[in-house]
Amino acid sequence: MSPLSPAVPVDVPPLSPQERSAQATVAAWRQYRQACELHLRLAPPSAGPVCNRSFDLYACWGDAVPNSTATVPCPWYLPCAAVTVQGGVVARRCGPDGRWVTDDSGRTWQDNSQCEDLAQVQPLQQFRLLYTVGYSLSLVALVVALLLLLLLRYGRTWGTHLGDTL
Repeated sequence: MSPLSPAVPVDVPPLSPQERSAQATVAAWRQYRQACELHLRLAPPSAGPVCNRSFDLYACWGDAVPNSTATVPCPWYLPCAAVTVQGGVVARRCGPDGRWVTDDSGRTWQDNSQCEDLAQVQPLQQFRLLYTVGYSLSLVALVVALLLLLLLRYGRTWGTHLGDTL
C-alpha cells in the first residue's frame, strides 16, 4: 500500500438540530467578530477622552463619550435576533473618567436583557414551576401516607381490636 493512498471514507454521524444550530451560531459569531474588528481598525480615532472601542465577545462597541450610556443593536449572530428581539439594544455605561463602568465583580456592566429570547426563557420557567409543584405534591402525599400507616400501626381502633380478639 502506498503512503499516498486515498483516505478511507469515514461515516460521520448526522448532527442533531441543536448541534447544527450551535455550529451555525458559532460560525455567525466568528463572522460578526471579524466584521467588528475590521470596523474598529478602520474607524478614525476619537478626539478627547472616551471609553475605548472594543469587542467584548458579545457586542461591538464604538467609542463612547464620558458620562453617557452607549447602545448598540442586538448582535445579529444570536439565533433569536431575527425573530424575537428586533429593535432591541445592548447598553453599557461610560463613566466620568472615560472608562466603562464595572459591576461589583469587576466585570464591565452591560444590559443585554432586550436581546434575550423570552420565548425560550418562559417555557423553562414554566417547567421549573411544574416540577416544583409535582415534587411538593409527591412529598405531601408521602407524609400523609406515612401518617396513615403510623396511625393504623399504633392506633387502637375497633377494627384492629376486633381483629385481635378473633
